[in-house]
Order: sequence, then C-alpha cells, then structure tokens
Amino acid sequence: MSNAGEQSAGEDHHSFRKCVEEMAKAETRHQRRGDAFQESDELYRTLIETSPDPIIVYSLKGELITANKQVAETYGAPTVADLLSEITMKRS
Repeated sequence: MSNAGEQSAGEDHHSFRKCVEEMAKAETRHQRRGDAFQESDELYRTLIETSPDPIIVYSLKGELITANKQVAETYGAPTVADLLSEITMKRS
C-alpha cells in the first residue's frame, strides 16, 4: 500500500511541477506581449509627435485623447496642453 501512496505522491509532485512550468511559460508570454505593446505604444507616440502634420486622436467614444504640437501651432495655442484644455472646455 505504501508503494501506491508513494506513486501517487510522485504523480502529484509531477502534476504540480507541470502546472508551475505552464504558469511560468504563460507569465513569459504575458511579459513579451507587454514589452511588444510598450514598444508599439512608444512608436505610435513618436510618429504622432514628430509628424509634420497636425494630428488629433479621439477615442471611439469621441473623447479627446491627445494632439501633437502642430495642432497647437495651427490653432495658435501656446502649448498642446492649453489647446486640449480649451477644446475640452468647449465640448463640455
């Protein structure tokens, strides 16, 4: 009987080890996706900020997210923050 108990304990240990390994793999995949998202976000922001064209970004709900300095210059605002504040106040 002790042999069956030892075998069961060994199987439990093996199952636990597999579970931990799968969790570690999932965490690695999650980290890679996070890194890829961060790189994509940085590229996106750089493209908007360095574009020679005025760009305003809205959410799907129509909420103002950001704009680049060319938008501020186009509308004569001293800074993007001032422009965004003014636009937000007018929409309220």
